[in-house]
Amino acid sequence: MNESGFIQKVKRNLSNKVHKEKFSDKFKAGIPDCWYSGPKGDIWIEYKYSLHPHRKPNLSRHQQQWLRKRHLEGRNVAVVVGSTNGAVIYPGVEWADYKTKSVLVPFEDLINWIHGETL
Repeated sequence: MNESGFIQKVKRNLSNKVHKEKFSDKFKAGIPDCWYSGPKGDIWIEYKYSLHPHRKPNLSRHQQQWLRKRHLEGRNVAVVVGSTNGAVIYPGVEWADYKTKSVLVPFEDLINWIHGETL
């Protein structure tokens, strides 16, 4: 699996009540991969995929700036590092204060977390 496959797996497993949009803009750098919205709220998620998900996420300067600015505006943002065994979730800008003790959660917990943010 790769990042694109992981994102598709997330999309397939989310409730139909969650609005899902995938972004890929070569002219506007930094926009997170996906935006999810529901009755409770919305969240912007930058996905990374790694066989070593406990390592610090490799975000471009533009991605870091976009996430920080939107977070300061009060937007709900996160970075999710997917792997074959689950995902590491960095809500807000926790990726900036990277800790070596990151927690790998099962894939189902990632889906439940997104639902908790949106439904």
